[in-house]
Amino acid sequence: EAIALSKDSLGGHKLLGRILATEGLNSGNKEKIQEAIVEFLEVTRIDNKDPDSLKALAGMYNLTNDPDRALSSYQSLISLGFATFADYFEVARIQYSKGKYRESAQAARQAFEQSGNNPQAGMLLADSLLQLGQTKEAIEILKLSLAETPNNLELNLDLGDALTRAGRYDEAIQQINKVLEVRPKNLRALNLLAQVQRRSGKRKEAIETFKKALEGQDVTDSLELQFELAETYEEIGDLDSSIKAYEDALSALLDPDGTAPESTKRNAGVVLRAIALAYRNSGKLDKTLETFERMRKVLGSDSTLPDVLLIDTLRNEGKYKEALEAVYSAKSRFPKERQFKFLEAQSLSQLQRPDEASEVLKGLINGSQEDADVHHFAAFIMMDNNRLDDAERNLRKALLFDEKNVSYLITLSSIQDRAKNYKESETTLRKVLELDPDNATALNNLGYFLTERNERLEEALELIQRAINIEPGNGSFLDSLGWVYFKLGKFEEAKKNLEQALIYDKRSAAVHEHLGDLYYKIGQVDEARKKWKQALELTHDKEEMVRLEEKLKDPKNALADKTK
Repeated sequence: EAIALSKDSLGGHKLLGRILATEGLNSGNKEKIQEAIVEFLEVTRIDNKDPDSLKALAGMYNLTNDPDRALSSYQSLISLGFATFADYFEVARIQYSKGKYRESAQAARQAFEQSGNNPQAGMLLADSLLQLGQTKEAIEILKLSLAETPNNLELNLDLGDALTRAGRYDEAIQQINKVLEVRPKNLRALNLLAQVQRRSGKRKEAIETFKKALEGQDVTDSLELQFELAETYEEIGDLDSSIKAYEDALSALLDPDGTAPESTKRNAGVVLRAIALAYRNSGKLDKTLETFERMRKVLGSDSTLPDVLLIDTLRNEGKYKEALEAVYSAKSRFPKERQFKFLEAQSLSQLQRPDEASEVLKGLINGSQEDADVHHFAAFIMMDNNRLDDAERNLRKALLFDEKNVSYLITLSSIQDRAKNYKESETTLRKVLELDPDNATALNNLGYFLTERNERLEEALELIQRAINIEPGNGSFLDSLGWVYFKLGKFEEAKKNLEQALIYDKRSAAVHEHLGDLYYKIGQVDEARKKWKQALELTHDKEEMVRLEEKLKDPKNALADKTK
């Protein structure tokens, strides 16, 4: 009645909103909650600074699974100075779920400080910092939180995770064991213990830990553990045990007829891909190809994954002509799939037919935002063919669509580095880190480029270590870390990290070459030659081939400037 008499009755809309919200919450009636939202929106129309209505809207948007509008309401509360601990915490939770870890950390820090070190806020802040690679501060926050609630087992595990990422393995195990003493079958604790063992090179111990965790578990409830057990077997070179573990995981995802229902098709594809790559990394090409054919049955005729992996495998083997034929076959069956056009261009490029590759890519230009990715891909094609001016020209076209796209800028920095424009390359990567301070690839690349030039090696070490804190299992980053230790003369650390990199990336010519250089430096000449020969077999890059042949012919002369 009040609203009928005055449509701008602030009190009328607010009170009606409260009544509808209470009724909806008590009965679970979502329609009533939507009606309440309408009333509170009317309040904010009349007075956009009303904190009670903003808070009510945020809560109801959460209930109706509308995180973007909930976030907007919470941010309005913050801008008006009315936000409480709970509001900051909800902002942090929403931002974390959206993968915006820097924003999540900012809000969680406010919640943590406002609440006097609330452990729940501390855990969320620490998790956000870990995602950003800021392990040192995450450890400090978790220790503060544990001081408030010393018996919080989840905090012990979060601290163990942070210490693991920081490479402080003994301390990590101490925290994990505190949980296992109380709950010896705690799956998260056992999984984290196994990860510590994997990262510290104790993979056989990790296998036993995974087995213990899997005892009595239904495979369908422990797929992640089963998958990681298979990965660990693969890392120690036990292919048969690895395949068996992958197959055990796959069996839980398939129907009796050997096909995957829609609900498990994606995970089945992940496991089959891992099986195929395990065979490929072991040099069993026949088994790899058999697995691709199996994929077609399991995933169905509409899945492009087997074709994409087949093309990638042929390219990886240096069989570029066969790869191109496989592309044409896939295109005939999937004429609307743009990805095969990109793969066609890539295969043509590797056959030293870059102009034809460019023509294929030109056919994808349609005057939309998608053109940016086409220009970006063209830049890769030109860079692979050492046509660096053309590469940069294409990359600049991509940047016209989005000058702050970090992927484009990272590629630009690589082109500039290849062209020996080192200052411009560094400037570009610094710009990326201004836009995205915790971009792991940018951190690694900047550190690696500095290492290659023997410049500011201590800074390079710090940058690469930050990248590894974010992606601890990235073989390329571990290679960079080993390489900078090599340049610093810390050969034991170099050996440990380069050998770890090889476990994660067995077919990397760069890792084999770096290990060869290290072995030569420490006097293991025969081992060095083996690694250079392996690198030569794996690479198809002409410059790399020439460099490796020189090392095999006259290593002392070839490595003169790398062993200072």
